[in-house]
Amino acid sequence: MKGQTISIPGANQQPLWAFAFYISDSTGNTDTLYYGYDPNSIIWTGNPGADSIFGEKLVLRDTINFAASCYDGFTMPDSISRVDIRSSFLFYFEMQCWNARLPIKLKWDASLLHSDSIPYPNQGLLPTGQIDFNWCAGNSSLGANYPGCGCGAPIIITDTASFQCNTSQTDSLMIYDLFNDTTLQTLNFGFYFNPWSGTWLGIPSHKSDNVFAVFPIPSSSFIEVQSGEPIISARLCSISGIVYWQSDSNINKKELSIDVEKFPEGVYFLSLENKNIRKSYKVLIIH
Repeated sequence: MKGQTISIPGANQQPLWAFAFYISDSTGNTDTLYYGYDPNSIIWTGNPGADSIFGEKLVLRDTINFAASCYDGFTMPDSISRVDIRSSFLFYFEMQCWNARLPIKLKWDASLLHSDSIPYPNQGLLPTGQIDFNWCAGNSSLGANYPGCGCGAPIIITDTASFQCNTSQTDSLMIYDLFNDTTLQTLNFGFYFNPWSGTWLGIPSHKSDNVFAVFPIPSSSFIEVQSGEPIISARLCSISGIVYWQSDSNINKKELSIDVEKFPEGVYFLSLENKNIRKSYKVLIIH
């Protein structure tokens, strides 16, 4: 599995690593885009022969029916490429959907992100990489299934999420229409291949200072709290301000165990107070 990749149809030579997005619109039209890495890849300049060995070439775009592309042709108007292989992941990758009727569905195989052919440090059983997918595009939206995450927060594509904001997706996502626009649309997206970070919103797995220790983060069942001084009060709120749990008054304990198993996934704020200080900690609940 660690060497897993996919084959690009029509390529004379397969790159060291490749990843595919399988795209469909509401009418059932489909297309597939291939992205990947090979140290011998030539920088794409719009030249149809730049990376022909990896299947990277310009083809005429269908101007009537649904089509997807990695980017426009720079030297040939109305031309597209469905393959984009890079010699470095430092660059921004692009995706266009032409003549599309929303909603659009994107699917992928996240197990490919475990491959040791990705040019990032091997992390054992954890993924080697993740995709940070920026989804803002015209009048489209990820819709009500992905609340509370603005355009500034990319969708994290991975099968091993220790982050949340309702933004980590393991195998697919839907792009919805905000305004019931039934016309054909052209949508643009972009993303980065990044090392798997294991964190989201800067939340570490254990928070400890001279006052309180809060762990584990993320949590699926219990959040444990330890304090050098007896805890006077504690309260757990969602980022929207809803109180999901609070302690009895004057609990006077140095240790707490908070049952969060039935709470919705997401980011919460845990407020703690002892006789000397009151502090808040950002915590994460996933199931």
